[in-house]
Amino acid sequence: MDTSSWDGSLSKTEFDLSVRSFAEKWKRSNPDYPPWFWVSCPKKPWIPSRDVEGHFTLERIRVHESSEEDRDRVSKSGEEETTCCGKEDAIDYATLVQSSHDVHYYDLHVVYSALYWVPVLYFRVYGNDG
Repeated sequence: MDTSSWDGSLSKTEFDLSVRSFAEKWKRSNPDYPPWFWVSCPKKPWIPSRDVEGHFTLERIRVHESSEEDRDRVSKSGEEETTCCGKEDAIDYATLVQSSHDVHYYDLHVVYSALYWVPVLYFRVYGNDG
């Protein structure tokens, strides 16, 4: 693919290959987390029979909120959090819900947009109380 003329879009085939490759890398890199899995959607009559419709899903990722001691330790040490891109971002605990026993769940869905030819991420975040 010539990157100088690439417009950022992906074909359905490129999307399928990319998300399957990502799912495999996720499984190897994050063995403690649930794996991504493919969810098939019912066939629509206007979609060619060779195209399988569906999306990749990762559900119920559980993240425990850090304790006040952890926040104090990080803020006193002045350490910064490293993101997946290798860049460092300051930790901002002001955006977290303040509760000592709070658990957050994340559901992630990656869907291919046939209209725009791009992957779309849908997500939902919820706590113990729903």
